[in-house]
Amino acid sequence: MLPEQKKILMGYFFEESNELVSILEKGIANLPESLQDSQRLQELFCSAHSLKGGAAFLQIKSVGKMGFILEKCLGKLKDTPVEVDAKLQGLFIQALEFLKLLIKEMQSYDELPEEKMAEIFVQSQSTFEELIFYVDILILEKKLS
Repeated sequence: MLPEQKKILMGYFFEESNELVSILEKGIANLPESLQDSQRLQELFCSAHSLKGGAAFLQIKSVGKMGFILEKCLGKLKDTPVEVDAKLQGLFIQALEFLKLLIKEMQSYDELPEEKMAEIFVQSQSTFEELIFYVDILILEKKLS
């Protein structure tokens, strides 16, 4: 892909990613209601999936990984709805904040330096790992009860 083509596609990606993040923000802000509304939950899942796909197409690995984890967690919650507590909602909010930070930083540069992207991703890893783990715990508890 030529540099000018990539720049145009990145512009579309930023526009779309901002819309997708906005959908995720609204859904996560009202997570208890979102998990009880199958259409709303599907919209959140699809938003994370689209974000992951766009990032993969443009080879933005860190955004793709964050989108993948959000998609994976939302998919699990689609399959096995759980009671939302403050910790679950807080972890989703933290994860989304890292994603927003990364996208915002990318928009500040023509090409975000790999080391800056890696730094943000490393900072986010424990939050994303804890989110995956906590979703799994909640689902296991639900299945055992």
